Amino acid sequence: MRNILIFFTIILIGCGKELEIIPIPPIQKTYTLIDTIISNQPFIKITGTINDSLYLDNNKSYVFAGKLIVGSDGILSIAAGTKMYAIAYKASTLIIERGGKLYCNGTVEKPVLFTSMEQLTNTAKPGDWVGIHINGNAQINDRFSSLVLEIGKYGRLENEKNDESSGLLKYVICSYAGAQLASSEGCLNLNGLGSNTELDYIQTINCKGNGIRIRGGTCKLTHIVSKNITGNHIRWEDGWQGKGQFWVAYNDTQTQDTITMIYGLNNLENDEPISNPILSNITINSIGTNVVRGIRLAEGTQGQIYNMIIANSDRAIRADDAFTNIVNGTLIVGHTLLMNNNINFYESTTSVANLFLDPKFQNIQDSILLTTYIGVKLSGAKNPLSIFDGFTEANYIGAVNEANDWTEKCSNFNICFSKLHCY
Repeated sequence: MRNILIFFTIILIGCGKELEIIPIPPIQKTYTLIDTIISNQPFIKITGTINDSLYLDNNKSYVFAGKLIVGSDGILSIAAGTKMYAIAYKASTLIIERGGKLYCNGTVEKPVLFTSMEQLTNTAKPGDWVGIHINGNAQINDRFSSLVLEIGKYGRLENEKNDESSGLLKYVICSYAGAQLASSEGCLNLNGLGSNTELDYIQTINCKGNGIRIRGGTCKLTHIVSKNITGNHIRWEDGWQGKGQFWVAYNDTQTQDTITMIYGLNNLENDEPISNPILSNITINSIGTNVVRGIRLAEGTQGQIYNMIIANSDRAIRADDAFTNIVNGTLIVGHTLLMNNNINFYESTTSVANLFLDPKFQNIQDSILLTTYIGVKLSGAKNPLSIFDGFTEANYIGAVNEANDWTEKCSNFNICFSKLHCY
């Protein structure tokens, strides 16, 4: 056979014939970048659906209005220090379709900024724009049809890709978002993202509704700061089975609205997969105890939550219809410090948070020096590596140890990634 192939090769070469080259047509771009002037300042306005690889450098500022979409074959890469402004229009949103990718590789000195155009005139307010929706192919247990009509399908009910990557968000700030879209409010929406999506050093600030909303999937979030959100600082639902470490949910202003700093759900109680995250090193702190709740666990969510501080809330821990999950060990809140809350373990006709008083959970009622969100308890912690070997070692309760403050440096923007009082 080998000799026959060689023979035919020689014949073809000897005849001087060449295979016909069929040109591949270039991809027809479905988006535009247009130089524009707004309030006497130059911007690049981006519109349409990004269906190839688009790189945005930090030499220019960018603006979009309405829906800016990264298609299923598209890649949007944003350089460190780049500023993306959404025109304060209730439908302005960045949508990453399933299969598409978003890469925001910021640094502590030069984070990537997504914010309202009104911030340039100091008139920005929560809910100026919708926010960011990133859709992946990881498993979820439910999907809301009204939201699908706005952002496309997200997650998978079958044939899931739980180890998929939808890109990278590192040192990213998202502010003044949260306009309602299909009865949903959220600044950064992670919809069915796989475990290889990198989400690290992210701040949501001054947003309406939810700061970070996680709908199913298996993604991991580390070094998260959520400040002054009018609804839920961080919310999971729809079967999220991911991981999280070093989270801060913090208010420095009084609120008249009912706020739950962290809200864990499964959506419908028996829908599978069941929400079941593993979390460690969380600090929840509010300026007042009027209508602020620490963490609420409801609708059948499971999970393991360790090394948490909850301070200055009205109801620190609420666990609705969770008796079975707590008793059988599929829902754990342990090694948690409770400080200056009106009620540490909320008990009602639905909430059974008092079950966490059992000594086996090793929860602590004590006081420490907590400055904004900085401060930890150096005793009584559970080793994070014993919970999940992908965590970072941290032998303390709380998110931010002053001796090793991962939020120490400020950015050169007029808002800070880290020291929140710089804002």
